[in-house]
Parts: sequence; structure tokens; C-alpha cells
Amino acid sequence: MKNKAIVSQPPADFFVSPKGDDRWSGKLPEPSENDGTFATVGRAQEAVRALLRTLPQPRPMCVVLRGGTYYLKETLEFGAEDSGTEGAPVVYAAA
Repeated sequence: MKNKAIVSQPPADFFVSPKGDDRWSGKLPEPSENDGTFATVGRAQEAVRALLRTLPQPRPMCVVLRGGTYYLKETLEFGAEDSGTEGAPVVYAAA
């Protein structure tokens, strides 16, 4: 039996909550007066794509989805650019 390397979940880069606001940074796990979580997964996806373009080398990334119901106004599509790499995956995880 082969041993497979287990990639641990990296620290969160972005947070999403139905109580959030897509104008915020998405960097805080809870809302404050002027900043907090994103409101939509689509906005987090945009932020991940933008951050990946600025990195000199890929690194693992994590988006944490807080509890609640997420309603989509349009279809959310993930492509190859949203996956990261084998050594530097992009993970969307429940809180």
C-alpha cells in the first residue's frame, strides 16, 4: 500500500458569510464596523484569482464558508484556474 501525502488545510485567506458584504476585504472571520467577510462565494473566487495573479509562486490557499444559506443570483463556475496546483491547492471549506 502506497502512502499518500496529506495536504493539511492552510490558514484561511478569505472568509464568506451570508451576513458579510462583498465590498469588504473578506480577511476577517467576523464583521467589524467597516470590514469583515465577503457575502458571496463568487466574490471570494474573484479575490482568490486576483491574489494568485500577484504571487511569485503558487501557495496553498483557503476560503472558509461560514454557516448559513447562500443564494446564487447566477451560476457559479469553477475552472482549472480555481484549483491551484497539487502542491498548492485552493480549498473551499466549511467553517
